[in-house]
Amino acid sequence: ASTLRQYLWRIVMVPIGGVRVVGSWPEGPLVIVPNHTSHVDTAAMMAGAPTVMRVIPVAAADYWFRSPARAWIARRAIGAFPVERGGRGAYLNLRELLRPRVEESCSILIFAEGTRSPDGRVQRFKAGPARLARDFDIPLLPVAIVGAYDAFPKGGRLHYSPVELRIGEPVEPDDDVAAMTETARERIIEMLERGPAATPVSALYHRAHAWLGDWRSSLVFVAAGLGHTVIWPVPAESSIALLGVARGDRLWANVPAVAVGSMLGAGLVYALAHEGVRMPRFLSTSGSRTVVRRLVASGGLSQVFWRTVEGAPAAAA
Repeated sequence: ASTLRQYLWRIVMVPIGGVRVVGSWPEGPLVIVPNHTSHVDTAAMMAGAPTVMRVIPVAAADYWFRSPARAWIARRAIGAFPVERGGRGAYLNLRELLRPRVEESCSILIFAEGTRSPDGRVQRFKAGPARLARDFDIPLLPVAIVGAYDAFPKGGRLHYSPVELRIGEPVEPDDDVAAMTETARERIIEMLERGPAATPVSALYHRAHAWLGDWRSSLVFVAAGLGHTVIWPVPAESSIALLGVARGDRLWANVPAVAVGSMLGAGLVYALAHEGVRMPRFLSTSGSRTVVRRLVASGGLSQVFWRTVEGAPAAAA
């Protein structure tokens, strides 16, 4: 199950920008304490940690286990254990719940800040993870997650941003829980100050991203709308979505360009059909051709224009 989860989260992280691990994972069991700025953090940790570590995330019960949908994600997709944020006996209950997993050499993943940082800066660490490390006599491992805040800040939207996991030096268990906690936090801050995450994307991506960032992007969107109208039975919305992944910040500015391209394509195909020229009808079916012919017969060219917005290629006529 842990292997399947890791592949799942690696796939999830690909469109966000992927995960790169800097440093080496020590042998477990460990109590892993990353900084926490985003919902992307858990996905990045699950994707980047070695499968052999069998990482067990600990999630806030009042957030992840109150809603049926979130509880399903926490239990099935993440494999998380619930923890009560505060409350009498919460720590002892969590410790006894995790003890069998640690004895099986599983590592514990717990966000020591308790909640996501609203501004990306490292907040005060709670002592619970260090207490677990002391009580289980296992190291506390600081991990700096870089890039997750840019990808999906608290209260913000999802963006493309490669994520790095920077593995710090383990903090050995000690009776001085406060010192362990502060040492782990300081090591994370030091790793974060080394700079932003590297961008593991190709030169082609950089050129395409730059090209779609100015007026030329409108030409690309017009071409996408025209192309789908002429030969491709895919809704115009799909063209918008695909190109929007590359430059989401210019998405709404280029929606009219797709509509213009669709109408130009419909007019082109309609004019060529009157001259006896038939465009290729890739992937269109007899059913779609019948529908478009019926629309043309009942409403003429205007019906073709509206139909192209709904996804039927004008070539089907």
